[in-house]
Amino acid sequence: MFPEQKTKSECFDDAVEYAESTHLLTDDNLNEEILQFVVTNIFKKAQDEKLFCILNGQLCQRLIELELQLRDYKNKINNLKFSKFRGNLLNECQECFR
Repeated sequence: MFPEQKTKSECFDDAVEYAESTHLLTDDNLNEEILQFVVTNIFKKAQDEKLFCILNGQLCQRLIELELQLRDYKNKINNLKFSKFRGNLLNECQECFR
C-alpha cells in the first residue's frame, strides 16, 4: 500500500537520508486501487471470520497509525481525518448497510 515511503525513524534506522519528496506519503503518490483492494478484503474477511474481529480491528488501527506516520502527522484524534485508509474503510461500512 505504501511501497516507497518511510518514516523519519525508519530512515534513521536504515542510515538513509530522509527526503520528503521520496518518503512522505501524499495523496499524489498513494495508489488508490491498492488501498481500496486492501480495505475491501479486510472488511470481507472481518465479516466472514467473526472470531478474528479483534485482530482485524487491531490491523486497521495499525494501518491508520502507519499511514499517519508516513504522512508525518502525529497519531492524534484530530489527525484521523487525514487517513485515506480510514475514510475508505468507513465508506465500505456505509455501503454494507445500504
